[in-house]
Amino acid sequence: MSIISAKINDAIVIASGWQPKISKIENSTLVAQETRPKTIHERVTICCLDSAINISNKSSLISELLHPANHIDYSDLNHHVKTVLSWCEENLVNQ
Repeated sequence: MSIISAKINDAIVIASGWQPKISKIENSTLVAQETRPKTIHERVTICCLDSAINISNKSSLISELLHPANHIDYSDLNHHVKTVLSWCEENLVNQ
């Protein structure tokens, strides 16, 4: 079953640097806690756009800020593979 982790009005912040735990700690301190940020990887945080802008203005570790953003946690890989394959068959033409 899939769980949508980010709504379309959220942002995904991707950090760089040699020590990902530092960026995770830094992001958690710069994000407004009432917006319930979610860290999905040591370098990736989902949060509201205002918090993402705050992080990008104050952090030297940010490599990308994606907005609007969607992220889906999945537990059924086969379902998602079939969905992607179906989309490819409908939308991509091999000439």
